[in-house]
Amino acid sequence: MGCSGLVLYAAYQASGRRIRLPHYTGDQIRLGQGIAWADKQPGDLVFFGYPGAGRPHHVAIYGRRRQDPPGAADRRPRPVRNYLGVRRRGHNVRRLG
Repeated sequence: MGCSGLVLYAAYQASGRRIRLPHYTGDQIRLGQGIAWADKQPGDLVFFGYPGAGRPHHVAIYGRRRQDPPGAADRRPRPVRNYLGVRRRGHNVRRLG
């Protein structure tokens, strides 16, 4: 399952099967309300891409930072700030209703 499939499934389950998202990241970014980076909340969708990509192609569900369990350092993902556009473009954080 890719990133957009995971977001699709999580939104569907968390909403009591109310929210039905498309499977493609490029379609998911068009949904919901644009949110400023400083106003993001757990559950908001964050869209980003790697440097050099013309547009965001990856999506994640924002969650507050928590303490990692023991041994998690080798599995820790890179910070979102390492990716293109997260702080530079206001349309990259979306809140579903």
